[in-house]
Amino acid sequence: MSDTLGAMLEYNTLKIVRVRSKLLGSLHWLFMIGIALYIGGYVFYKQKHYLAFESPAGLQRLTVQDPCDPLDAADECTFPPFSGKPAFGQKCLPPKAFRCPRHEYCKYPDTPAEQIHSGVGGKLKCRYWDHNTMVWPPAERGALTIASRASLIQQELLDVRELQKGNKKICDSQTEMQCQWSPALADHASYGADDAYMGDLGNFTVRISHSMWAPSFPISANSADMEGWLLKCNPGANCAEETSWTPIKHLPRTGSADELYMRDIFYAATPPDETGVHGPGLDMDQQSDACPRKCNNTLSTYRYMGVVLHATIIYDNTGTIIEGSSDKKIMYHVKIFTKPSTLFHVQVVHRGSTDKSRRTINHLYGPRVVFDVGGKVGSFQFNNVVVQLTTSLAMFAVATTLVDLLMLYALPKRDEYNRMKYVEESDDIASTKSSNMQYSGGESGAVLITSDPQFPPGMTPPPGMQRKNEEQPLLSAPR
Repeated sequence: MSDTLGAMLEYNTLKIVRVRSKLLGSLHWLFMIGIALYIGGYVFYKQKHYLAFESPAGLQRLTVQDPCDPLDAADECTFPPFSGKPAFGQKCLPPKAFRCPRHEYCKYPDTPAEQIHSGVGGKLKCRYWDHNTMVWPPAERGALTIASRASLIQQELLDVRELQKGNKKICDSQTEMQCQWSPALADHASYGADDAYMGDLGNFTVRISHSMWAPSFPISANSADMEGWLLKCNPGANCAEETSWTPIKHLPRTGSADELYMRDIFYAATPPDETGVHGPGLDMDQQSDACPRKCNNTLSTYRYMGVVLHATIIYDNTGTIIEGSSDKKIMYHVKIFTKPSTLFHVQVVHRGSTDKSRRTINHLYGPRVVFDVGGKVGSFQFNNVVVQLTTSLAMFAVATTLVDLLMLYALPKRDEYNRMKYVEESDDIASTKSSNMQYSGGESGAVLITSDPQFPPGMTPPPGMQRKNEEQPLLSAPR
């Protein structure tokens, strides 16, 4: 019990032992230099942990512009020169393109009937609407919906009970329950023959005005003052990994909004399984992965059913995400993802100005692009520097501990090093005295030999009593 209590009350203090060993000295310097390079090169230079980081916030405003309407048939499906070219109502300038009436998904007078359907390889007649009819709502924060197909439903306000009897009774209001709009929206067979694809969707221009700011730092910018790139996931790569992306379109600092074609968005989109592919990441004429479960048991295409796309604008002013960015040069990347098993459609009602018993519904199907922001912005904070320096001192102490462990447990002279490093002392006085005593003889007849001096200090035997050797007695026998 006393031994246990004594062990618990022991106190360990540090003792510095200088070991003149080239091996241990080299190891210690190797660890110290490695830690210094890690802290200076990786923590401060590469990761920039002297900055305080936070996620940015942002806003996006999206508008759509039509392709140019060519006045000359030779201009169809072409791009205007940088000097521009006359078009209907405007001078067509890059990056706009002239409308193109030739598409594989469009039905023509000589198209066989068996090719008119909603599946892969199917065709429908094409309508060449402008953005005012194709985009709904006209303006929306951080999102855009543009039609790739439209069902035009011409409805009349009729008494549906009389209609079932074969009589057509027009209602002037819906004050009676049986007065409803006919044909019903669920009755697609009654109006499906008028379905149409929106021709030349890929040549519509999307203008993206976006801005960002740091919630806690005095950092802000907008698209007019920033430089960015549209990214695409590499073929066969896992798009969840940051190293799997390649810039495909430069978005320079122009003092205005960024401009992308719809075909740029389809090309850069990541497939629903988040594995990169050659060519367009979203082929609008491929079968939708939401079908047949969400498509009334039909194998319809993305163009026919619509799809939801998620676009992320990634900002950086630290250089840790986007190489070349800095506190004075904020940059951004745009990534686009196809959300799996999604479709999108919206119904837009157009009422006549005079005839209240008639209306037209444009049932629009198409891609919906939803934007959000991500990335990292940083600002210098002295507290972060103090924290990193404190961590550095702790790591230098770890280097000393590692060398000590090697010295005490791995090297050939570990026993000698252990005796030099650790010395046990006790505050027990009796034990201290005992440590200064020696015994001679066996265990039964041990003679205590003290370490006291032979004579007290300053005293020697009187003259004539000094012994010449240890065997001479102190007094001689009488003669």
